[in-house]
This record gives sequence, C-alpha cells and structure tokens, in this order.
Amino acid sequence: MPLQTSPHFSKIKQSIAGWTKNVAQRNYLKTTDRLQKIGVDPQQVDLRLQQVSSEWSVERALMAHAAIVCIGGIALGKTVHKRYLLLPAAVGGFLMQYALTGWSPPFQILSTFGFRTSHEIEFERNALKALRGDSNYKFSPDLPMANCH
Repeated sequence: MPLQTSPHFSKIKQSIAGWTKNVAQRNYLKTTDRLQKIGVDPQQVDLRLQQVSSEWSVERALMAHAAIVCIGGIALGKTVHKRYLLLPAAVGGFLMQYALTGWSPPFQILSTFGFRTSHEIEFERNALKALRGDSNYKFSPDLPMANCH
C-alpha cells in the first residue's frame, strides 16, 4: 500500500494540518491584538516596525539550528565517537522533510517557542506600514493572513 493512501498517513496529515491551523490562528490573533493596541501612534508603529524587521522567521531559525547541529555532530563525530555523525544525517532528513512537505518536527517545536513564518511577519509589517500611512496595503483585522502556513 503506498504511503499516501495509508489510513495512518492520512491521520498524521490531518493532525499536522490541524496543528498548523491552530498556530497560524494564534499568531494572527496575537498580531491583530498588538496592532489594535498600537493604533496610529507613529512612535509605537516605528518601534514595532524595527522589532519586526529584526525578528527571525521560523524558516530562518530552522536553518540556523540545523547548521549548528550539523557542525556540532561532525565535530563530535570526529573527536568523541562516530555515533555523533548520526546527528547531521537526522538533520538532513528533517530538512528534506521540510522541503517536501513544508513541515517537520523541528519546525513545530520552533513554532511552539513563538517563531512565526515569514508570511506572518510580512503580514504584520504591511499592516504597520498601512497604519503609518505609507503603503497601499489596507489593514483590517477581519482580513485573514494570506499564504500563512
């Protein structure tokens, strides 16, 4: 039986989709709440734009953590024991899974720690620019975030 038609695979896929939707919705609600609190105060908008500009996306954090684990695994494999060479192999598998499906366990863990997707960050950046009045973007808290997850 191919993996895509397996009932177990379908359950996993539904579970991931549900989790992803919950995280995206939580981030959206936090973002709209933060934007409503900021209002149109230019100083607050500029401060938040600076913060958003320096924020790391979950994709960027995933790549940085993968690089650290790979380098550490290779160093430990060379100096301590060869079994540590399994770390870069596992990281490579997770990166391939993320590339093919858009999801991997480290992605879920980093999202749980508050990292947002680049689309979510861009949504807030555009909304802040709209509040500041220097963008064609029309912000409404009722509009869903496009392309998130």
